[in-house]
Amino acid sequence: MILSGFFTICRSRAGLVLGAILISVILGMAVFSFQPPLYEVSMLVEVRAKITGAYDETLPALVKKVIDSGALDKKIVKEAGLDGAASLPKLKAGIGFYTQFLKIYTFVPGEQVERTKTVFYSVLKVLNKEFPSENNDYFQQIDILKKELERFQAVRRDLDLKLERAKLSPEQAKPAAEIVRMSRSIGELVGSSEKLRRDAQTLNAFNMRMILQPSVADIPAGPSRPQVLIAFGLLGLFIGLTAALWVDGHDSGRKDVAGG
Repeated sequence: MILSGFFTICRSRAGLVLGAILISVILGMAVFSFQPPLYEVSMLVEVRAKITGAYDETLPALVKKVIDSGALDKKIVKEAGLDGAASLPKLKAGIGFYTQFLKIYTFVPGEQVERTKTVFYSVLKVLNKEFPSENNDYFQQIDILKKELERFQAVRRDLDLKLERAKLSPEQAKPAAEIVRMSRSIGELVGSSEKLRRDAQTLNAFNMRMILQPSVADIPAGPSRPQVLIAFGLLGLFIGLTAALWVDGHDSGRKDVAGG
C-alpha cells in the first residue's frame, strides 16, 4: 500500500523528478568539462633498515606514515625549489604485500606531470636524509681516517724535504721514520676500509633506493564521463524524489487545513 502510494506520488510529480535529474546531469557535464583529467605519477622505492641482516617490516610502515601525513612537505618543497607548499601535490604511499617496496604516488593534471616527475627525485633525497642508514657512522669513520692520512702525508713530505737538506744521525732520524711508518699504516687501513665501503655500497649499504623511476599512467585516473553522468543522474533522482515527497506532503497538509 505504501509502495503503491509512493509510485502514485512519483507519477504525479514526474516533471519535478525528471527536471531534477536533467539539471543534475547538466551540472555533471559542466563539472566534467571544466575539471582536467588527473594522471597518476608514481615511483617504486626499496626501503632497507640495516646494512646486513633481515629486512625490517616496520621501517616501510613508518616511511608511509610520514609521507601520508605531509610531515616532510616543507623540506620537499625546499629541496625541489618549488614556490610554496601549495605547488606540491598531495603525496601518498603504499606498501607492497610482505615486501620492502614502497610505492610513492600522486595525481596531477597532464600539464604538471613532468614537473612532478622531477619533484619525486627530491622526495627520495629528503627521505634518505630523514631516514639515514645504520652504516653512516661507519662511513664517517672512514672519512676521518682519510683526513688523518692527509695530515700525516703533509708532515711526511715536510720531513722528507728536511731530511734531504740536512744530514741527520740515525738517532735524530728515528722520530721521522716513526711518522713515516704511521703514515703508511694509516694509508693501508684507509685502503682496506675504502674497499669495504665500495663492497657494501655495491651490495646493500643503502637506506632507500629507487627501483622504478617516476612514471605516469597512460590512462587518466579520474572518473570517466559516463561515470560522472551516472553519479550526477542518481543524485538528481534522489533530489527529485525527495522534493516530490516534500511537495506532495505540503500540498496534502494545505488541503487538510482548507477542508478543516
